Amino acid sequence: MYPSVTILVPTKNVAPYIDAVLQSIFDLDYPKDRREIIILDGNSTDGTLEIVKKYPVTVYQGEWNVPAFYNHVLPECKGELIAFGDGDAIVDRQWLNVLVPHFTDALVAGTGGLCLTANPEHIVPRVIGYELKARYKRMPKSISRIATMNVIYRKSVLLEAGGFDERFNTGYDAEIGHRIRKAGYLIHFDPHAVVYHYNRPTIKAYFRQQFTYGRNVAGMYLQKTNIARGDEVTPVWMNIQPFVYAFIALAFTLSLIMPLAGIIGLILLAGLFLAYSVSAIRLCITEKDASALFLIVLFFIRGIGWTAGGAWFVLSSVKKQGRKKSEGTGV
Repeated sequence: MYPSVTILVPTKNVAPYIDAVLQSIFDLDYPKDRREIIILDGNSTDGTLEIVKKYPVTVYQGEWNVPAFYNHVLPECKGELIAFGDGDAIVDRQWLNVLVPHFTDALVAGTGGLCLTANPEHIVPRVIGYELKARYKRMPKSISRIATMNVIYRKSVLLEAGGFDERFNTGYDAEIGHRIRKAGYLIHFDPHAVVYHYNRPTIKAYFRQQFTYGRNVAGMYLQKTNIARGDEVTPVWMNIQPFVYAFIALAFTLSLIMPLAGIIGLILLAGLFLAYSVSAIRLCITEKDASALFLIVLFFIRGIGWTAGGAWFVLSSVKKQGRKKSEGTGV
């Protein structure tokens, strides 16, 4: 007997992708009467809903963030398993057949798979995909969490955990994964369960994404310090880098009055370049593609984006606290 599965797909202005995404979901090799498909649309304005309405799916609309959307519909989902996709991620035809059998183990609360690139014809998304695939390929069978574009959880465990933390616009997948593991459950990784994600197509779009991630995750890390230590998806080295960039910026600023500080900043910058180059060269060899060297540029863009986003969050928080104090004292 196949377990019933509800597939949740959040969307927001994904008209270029959603037709292919939904077609892949309806092509899944899984009994049609054992699956339910729900679209969670954040009031798209680009024609996404017009495309969605061609398919027999349930649609919810609202201005909630994604974790709030999940929590809103979760009690109404018919499936005993909740599969999470994305509005710009195509699923492999065997996606459910690979992941669902993991739930024969009663301790397994969730299981996810590999994310590959849906648009490798362009260098930016292709190289982003190389780096992401390399990180996922190193993951063991038992993990702390995985991105919600390719994961299934037991509905009962999600409800038991109290749902997703709605304070976080991004990083909520990491937060709930760590909570579920802390409760004594297992989360499995299976590289044979594949989705193909449309990665950001330009440097500008990638920087904007990383800035947003840095801004949002900074708040989560301040409240959930155990997650800041890193995990199988985001190792601690990635989380440390914004501090390195901040120190480099400080060193270059101080070099105006202390020349030695500038030298220290240059040494750290050279160290980052060397580390990035080694990673990029390895991927050049693994993928047999010289364009993977472009990853050096993307590493710097990601690091600067995370640092700028984190700094924006800190400065905004300080400013907000200042306003609260002024209002409290009547100034």
